[in-house]
Amino acid sequence: MQPVQVGGLLQLITTRVQPPAEAPFPVLNVSDVVEPPLPTAVKPLTLSPPAGGGGNASPPASQPSEGPQFTIPSVLATLSALFGLLLLI
Repeated sequence: MQPVQVGGLLQLITTRVQPPAEAPFPVLNVSDVVEPPLPTAVKPLTLSPPAGGGGNASPPASQPSEGPQFTIPSVLATLSALFGLLLLI
């Protein structure tokens, strides 16, 4: 069996059932392409150390984590995965 040549099967299709010819794409000129200007550069904000902080200030207190958070989508995804595994067994 030989591979089909590009466009070789179009000869076998009657003209009545062939797809319509597409219009050619318009010519794209350099003047048709408009590039927006680059955004202006902004200096990022930096946080300065607090005044009078001798370097031995304690870090801010943080809330301990409450463990894993279960949401409805994660529970549904887990249950559907388990159900799918049971179907395969």
